[in-house]
Amino acid sequence: MFRILICFVAIPLLLLGAVTHTAFAEEEPAQNQNAATAAQMDNFTGATGDEIATTGETTVIDQIRNGGVPMGFLIALALVGVALICERFAKLTRGTIAPDHLIHLAKTHWEQGDYSAVEKLGKESPSALGKVIAFLAENRDAHYAALNEGASEIAAREIQKHQQRNYWLAVVGTLSPLLGLLGTVLGMIAAFQAVAMAGDIGDVSMVADGIYKALATTAAGLIIAIPTLGFYHFLKGRTNQLALELEDAGSHLIIKWFGKDAGKEA
Repeated sequence: MFRILICFVAIPLLLLGAVTHTAFAEEEPAQNQNAATAAQMDNFTGATGDEIATTGETTVIDQIRNGGVPMGFLIALALVGVALICERFAKLTRGTIAPDHLIHLAKTHWEQGDYSAVEKLGKESPSALGKVIAFLAENRDAHYAALNEGASEIAAREIQKHQQRNYWLAVVGTLSPLLGLLGTVLGMIAAFQAVAMAGDIGDVSMVADGIYKALATTAAGLIIAIPTLGFYHFLKGRTNQLALELEDAGSHLIIKWFGKDAGKEA
């Protein structure tokens, strides 16, 4: 996760360097302004006018090339989002939070008085409920209030870990449209700079074509952000649901195993 955070911090710095480099490059005088204008538009869009005239439309590959540097970062964000979604669906399950079979096995061993087996069962389980069971078995001689508070803290920490991992999806969904908008703004700046170098408005289609291609980054940013934020809210709700199930399972075990000591003083 720290590597991802470093990438997010590096994005604006790299973009700033690219914009600064472009600005200095445009200060050099051109002998042929029309030729310089055409070259600038070709470098920004990544596609020639002949290709568009021949096909009448641009392909997905053309749209990606038209997006320039911001589109590259958007593709990286999309890959990060897909990886995070796959990881969340693999890790955020009932089996990793509060598996039903674990409760039944723990209750069976406890009723048999095999507390070491209960503790071992909890420690070997990778689930949050397993950590709660191991804590209860290991500290079974403690007071009821202490057991209840300790189990609640363990459950809260485990759920907080999942909430923090879900948060990275919100980061991807928030940055994507902003990065897409930045790409569009840079494209519009390049289009109007081309007009300024030409000396007059000239062919309006030149400006319109440049802006049209620049809007590809905004569209890409929205395409990434909408499903990413949708998955984030879905996983956030699922986390809350599993947290309730974990709380119910822990409370059930505490009351069943130590309920008789609930009214005793420490």
